[in-house]
Amino acid sequence: MLGNADLMAPLTVAGVIPAIVINFFVTPLTDKFGVRKTMVMSAAVAVVGFLIMGLGGTNYTIIMIGYLLKGLGCGPIFTCGFALAAAVVDFGEWKFGIRSEGLINSCVSFGQKVGNGLGSAASSWILAIGGYVGTAAVQTPSAIAAIRFAFSYFGAILGVLLLIVCYLFDIDKHMGKVHEDLEAKAKARA
Repeated sequence: MLGNADLMAPLTVAGVIPAIVINFFVTPLTDKFGVRKTMVMSAAVAVVGFLIMGLGGTNYTIIMIGYLLKGLGCGPIFTCGFALAAAVVDFGEWKFGIRSEGLINSCVSFGQKVGNGLGSAASSWILAIGGYVGTAAVQTPSAIAAIRFAFSYFGAILGVLLLIVCYLFDIDKHMGKVHEDLEAKAKARA
C-alpha cells in the first residue's frame, strides 16, 4: 500500500506535465480565441479540475484526473499572464502615449510575489483553522477536511475569481487597432 508521501510524486507529475505540454499549444489557442478567452477557458478547466480533486475524496484515480485537468488549465493561465503584460504595455502607449515596460513588468513581478506569499499564508491559515499538527501521527477529521479544502476547493475559489477578472478584462477587443496604430506611428517616425 502506498503512503501519502508516495502518492504526492505521481500527483505532482500529473499536474506539471500537462501544464508544460499545453504551453506548446497556447500560441495557436490565443491566435484563434484571443488571450482573454484562452484564459477564461483555462480558468474554467482548472476550476473543474480542482472540484474533481475535492469531490474525489480518497479515490486516487479521480484525484489524478482532477490533477490532470488542473494542470491543463493552469498552464495557459501562467503563460497568458506574461502576454497580457505585453498587451498592457502596448495599450498604455496607444492610449496615453507612454510606453512603460519597466513599470508594468515591475508590477507583474510584485503581484506574483504578493500572490505567492498570500497563497502560501492562506493555505497555512486554512490548515491552522482545521487544527493541523505537522508532527501528529494521525490528523483529526477537521484537519483532514482543512487539508482537502486547501488542496482543492481553495484553488477552485481562486479559479472562479480569476475567471471573473478575465471575463471583465477585455483588452483583446482593442489590440487589433492598438497594433495597427502603433505600427503606423513607428513607420511615420522612420
